[in-house]
Amino acid sequence: MNIGYIHGYEPEDDAITVDVVYFLSEPEAIAYAETHPAYQQEFWCTVDGSTQVAWGTPGSTCTVPNGYMIINENPSLRRLSLTWGTSISLIDWNNCCDVKPFDRTAFAATIAAGYRLAWFNVDADGYVTSIQEQYVP
Repeated sequence: MNIGYIHGYEPEDDAITVDVVYFLSEPEAIAYAETHPAYQQEFWCTVDGSTQVAWGTPGSTCTVPNGYMIINENPSLRRLSLTWGTSISLIDWNNCCDVKPFDRTAFAATIAAGYRLAWFNVDADGYVTSIQEQYVP
């Protein structure tokens, strides 16, 4: 599975425009920050559970807000084609936060209103076979 921000949908070509990102759990984010110092400022580091200190302070514990971090190393947009059977599931923000199936028309209207962070599966031929929106607080 891949994850990225879906920026556009072209109904005439049945294709999405996506900015691929990394969605890291807290342990993965901490490991990533060890070798990418620019991201260390995103962490909340403490020595006693309440006094904030800088990353790398001896005896400190660091956490990332909400338990995850999204990394976008390459802001290039990619264009990927869908298949006729691609399943699309997005969050119903009117009934937060249920995920429900969307048809192509509803998907087009949703993406036109703003980009969405979603997991998507790409088959061996390069076609997107499923899309599922990721909830982020």
